[in-house]
Amino acid sequence: MSLIKNLIVLFKGVHKLSYSLKNFGLILFLLASISGSAQEEAAQISLSNNYVFEGNSLVNENFIEAEKKYRLAVSAKQNNAVGSYNLGNAYYKSELYDEAMLRHLEAINNSGLKLEKHKAYHNIGNTLMRQKRCKEAVSAYKNALRNSPSDDESRYNLALAQELSLIHISEPTRLRRIS
Repeated sequence: MSLIKNLIVLFKGVHKLSYSLKNFGLILFLLASISGSAQEEAAQISLSNNYVFEGNSLVNENFIEAEKKYRLAVSAKQNNAVGSYNLGNAYYKSELYDEAMLRHLEAINNSGLKLEKHKAYHNIGNTLMRQKRCKEAVSAYKNALRNSPSDDESRYNLALAQELSLIHISEPTRLRRIS
């Protein structure tokens, strides 16, 4: 009888060891997968940042080539806020304001940093001012200041947008009274 008990105890021990080895193998597989995806993400970020750098070097001389590089940066790493932000700036300089606004909104959505969000909101405010959409620009500058309360340029632009939005509101009223 004791032989049977010893065999049962031995079998249970082997079974536990087998179970532990399976868990160990699973843990090794998961660690390898995580490491592989982290390396892949690092490569995507590096490639995307290289495209941003190339776009930055071209933006003043050749908008079309710079736009290509920025688009490649965004496609290499979808949530690269810097690529979207710089593409938005390139569009702004080329007076493509709707595209600039879309790219700056994309940068805000992709960024976790308050400074990046501040800069994008500030530039959205500038874009809206260029389009004479002063009330909306007020909101954008307020969002910029929420992300960087000490920025004097955003504060100045906010005051200007508020003042101009009052002028734009009162102008149609005056025109109706005169005619």
